[in-house]
Amino acid sequence: VRSGWKESVEKAIRRLTKKTGNRVFTRRQLIESELARIVTEVDSAGKTPKQSLDRTLQELRDNRVIKFVRRGVYRSLI
Repeated sequence: VRSGWKESVEKAIRRLTKKTGNRVFTRRQLIESELARIVTEVDSAGKTPKQSLDRTLQELRDNRVIKFVRRGVYRSLI
């Protein structure tokens, strides 16, 4: 079953914050530890997965799933 970017990124944030024990995470941490899995889950062969991730982070921020702390740093609200 294919997931969308939003669902897959939310799951990735949950995994990352559980692993680190910290609700604050960086874009770099998410890319390094979760981007490959996200791309596989969404079955995306796109050439710009980092841009897709950035767009999804903005949507999750707008939907109050995460909070922007400062450039490249977010706090999970889930």
